[in-house]
Amino acid sequence: MSKYESLIEPEELLDINKSPDYVWSGKDVVIGISKGISSVGIVMMNADTTEKQLVQSWMLHPRAKLLESTLESDRYNYLHCEMRGEILTTQEAWVTDEFVAEVIKAIASSYNVNLQAVGYDSWYCGHIAEILSEFPFNVQTVRISQRSNEIFNEAMLLRKKIKHNNIEFRKINHLLSHSLMDTKIDIENKSVKSSNAVNSVLAHALINASALTERMQDRFDFDDEYLKDMLMKLR
Repeated sequence: MSKYESLIEPEELLDINKSPDYVWSGKDVVIGISKGISSVGIVMMNADTTEKQLVQSWMLHPRAKLLESTLESDRYNYLHCEMRGEILTTQEAWVTDEFVAEVIKAIASSYNVNLQAVGYDSWYCGHIAEILSEFPFNVQTVRISQRSNEIFNEAMLLRKKIKHNNIEFRKINHLLSHSLMDTKIDIENKSVKSSNAVNSVLAHALINASALTERMQDRFDFDDEYLKDMLMKLR
């Protein structure tokens, strides 16, 4: 067992539509990653588009940075999410690319899923993709070219779906649901407006995962012929 697997135990998801529990084990999945200045977002989605999409997400963050937030409500929220396992922290001054690769490997192992591909954007993620594509990981990686003038619209659309309870995802976890709504929950469970990097990093990671399932194929340029073949097989 990887030393990181104890951090990635399957957790109870926030069930927006009160649907039955979803079993990840044995499913084909894709993962989207995105990297900010100090944090990394990881989003896992089931790859079978004939099913309703399910999403699980994690943030990787230096613990010292979590405690530097100027908003007390954000500090409470971050520590709460850390306890839930939604934010995985490192004692290092930054999240290393090797740490990200190990966490992705641990996620696939803990959830017992078949990882089809990892989608990443060009913002700081190139080296992570190189590590994942080589031994011992041997994961298929696909660079997603996000057009900057469209990213905001896509993120807003996702937030709106969640806000109006008309989301196409059957389940979504606590951290991702609130980050996409651009809100944070404080210790008293009150909504607090926030516009920090965690929100945008997770939103970008979700867009990258969504692109791999062809949900947004017409919005992106794909640089890998393998992805096109894979998407055809998923139809």
